[in-house]
Amino acid sequence: MPKTMPENTEGVKKALIMAFKCYGMPKVIHSDNGSPFGARFNISGLSQLSVRLISRDINIHFSRPDKPRDSR
Repeated sequence: MPKTMPENTEGVKKALIMAFKCYGMPKVIHSDNGSPFGARFNISGLSQLSVRLISRDINIHFSRPDKPRDSR
């Protein structure tokens, strides 16, 4: 896998597809509330990518806002 990819939604989608092909589907993805996963202006607070992952039985866990240590 490449060392870096764009952190926008398309870059994250590509990175996830590559990771899933290599390692299989995860049960959980932990996110830092970045825009590819969260949508502040959506009533659900979820992006289309998160909704799609949840529909495939992948749980999305989010760090608390302004708590970067949650990501460790």
